[in-house]
Amino acid sequence: MEELGLLGEKPQDDVPASAAPRPLPGLSFLVPEPEDLEDLYSRYKKLQQELEFLEVQEEYIKDEQRNLKKEFLHAQEEVKRIQSIPLVIGQFLEAVDQNTAIVGSTTDQKPDVVYADIGGMDIQKQEVREAVELPLTHFELYKQIGIDPPRGVLMYGPPGCGKTMLAKAVAHHTTAAFIRVVGSEFVQKYLGEGPRMVRDVFRLAKENAPAIIFIDEIDAIATKRFDAQTGGRAIRRHGIDGRKPRLHLRPNGLR
Repeated sequence: MEELGLLGEKPQDDVPASAAPRPLPGLSFLVPEPEDLEDLYSRYKKLQQELEFLEVQEEYIKDEQRNLKKEFLHAQEEVKRIQSIPLVIGQFLEAVDQNTAIVGSTTDQKPDVVYADIGGMDIQKQEVREAVELPLTHFELYKQIGIDPPRGVLMYGPPGCGKTMLAKAVAHHTTAAFIRVVGSEFVQKYLGEGPRMVRDVFRLAKENAPAIIFIDEIDAIATKRFDAQTGGRAIRRHGIDGRKPRLHLRPNGLR
């Protein structure tokens, strides 16, 4: 058979004993009991449930983070919007008591009126800038030079000459609060109501300092003096008391 190239299988008995597989020394295989298998399975299910619960919590936290990020961005935009509005128009309506007043106020966008929109009046625009705008934007320069800036500007002229536009242009170039009051509102039928409204307006400006008070139609407070008696009656009827004395008032004629 060997000569023909055929090899037959050797019987198992001919395999030497040394070639038989032997168990490795030091190793032992433990087969768990059925009760241990049940305990392991219950632990596995419990851990699986905890993992699912943690995954749900993770998704919830991620959603909360996204919502908080959106709210944070919205709050930042709101803060920027509020900080970019220097114009607060307040119409004083009625004084309730010493500490409370009714003010019909509206917050509007920053006025887009600039000095270039006002035709002519170069001298008046320069005077208003030096009297109102520059002391608010470059106060340290006035302090270094030792100049006490004016506390108020009286603008007079015919209707439609640009007094209100000039006031809005000043508000556009500053970050101060802008309070607009019509002078005829200070004229009340009850004695003492007008002066109280004036005090409340200036108190409101002091609380929101720096502020610019624009009193429109101020000529409605007093009438034209024809004689001494007429002027006296006007002072008694529309007398504005309770205000602190302010110096350096500069008239500004708009023609």
